Amino acid sequence: MFSIYMKNDQKIIKPDGDLNHENVEKFRLCILELLNNDETLFCFDLLHVEDMSFQALATFVALSNQIKKTDKQIKIFNANSIILQLLTLSKVIETNSQEDSNVLEAI
Repeated sequence: MFSIYMKNDQKIIKPDGDLNHENVEKFRLCILELLNNDETLFCFDLLHVEDMSFQALATFVALSNQIKKTDKQIKIFNANSIILQLLTLSKVIETNSQEDSNVLEAI
């Protein structure tokens, strides 16, 4: 479902496929575990995600809302243009012109 790996001292969550009703609860629990572990950077490699359900988008929005007034960040890697539009329109992320266009940050 999800692999979690370390790269450059960052814990990265990488779904193995689309985020949908079948796996959104496990995705949410994975994020909650990171929140409980006081992670400050939430990195998501969405290379294999071609589609995202409303519930998965709501999970990203809830995470974004929870960390907005903290020093925590969301970074998205390798998302397709549709996923990027969904996350941008939902105000979960904004494009950071100083970084690679595949990397976005929470606003």
